[in-house]
Amino acid sequence: MTTIALVGDSHMGSSGLGPKLAAMLEGLGLDVVRRTANDGKGTSWYVSSGALHQATLGVDLAIVELGGNDLQGDTSKAAYQQLLVNARQQIAAPLVLWVGPSSVADTAEGDVDFRHERAASYQRAIAPRIAGVTWFDSRPFTEEGHRDDGVHFTQAGYERWARAIANAAAWLATPPLVRAVMFFGSFPLFAAVRG
Repeated sequence: MTTIALVGDSHMGSSGLGPKLAAMLEGLGLDVVRRTANDGKGTSWYVSSGALHQATLGVDLAIVELGGNDLQGDTSKAAYQQLLVNARQQIAAPLVLWVGPSSVADTAEGDVDFRHERAASYQRAIAPRIAGVTWFDSRPFTEEGHRDDGVHFTQAGYERWARAIANAAAWLATPPLVRAVMFFGSFPLFAAVRG
């Protein structure tokens, strides 16, 4: 059975995405062994504190929901790329599903929307080039269902987001040869076996 660690910011907390995602993953036959959430923390904190390494020890797949609290200063794309590379080096799991920042409603204060969009844009360009990382674009699944703060979600909003992430994680947790058979049917299995 594939073991999973969930790591993130306030969204991954006890009243948000974390419990719903864990329940959905377990319903799909995956074993969530650890959930780590730190309100207001971003990738830089998880890397510098060593919390990212600790949270992902001994699992097959790490689902990392970070980015919404990143880029609060004037961070260049090159600096952010180095941060993501450093983060991947700390993640103990061989597979990573990096869940990008959610969409933000108009009611969000300050530059939150700008930061989320910039982090998502950087992650989309950088994460797929890092070995073992699959990037998940949260924005299409988080366009509605916001709470009054414009950043966090109602239970229905978190459920929609969790379902999309769980489906992506289940796909990643499926061995590649089985994925090929599921997607293409039996012919690619023959082709893959022949070499």
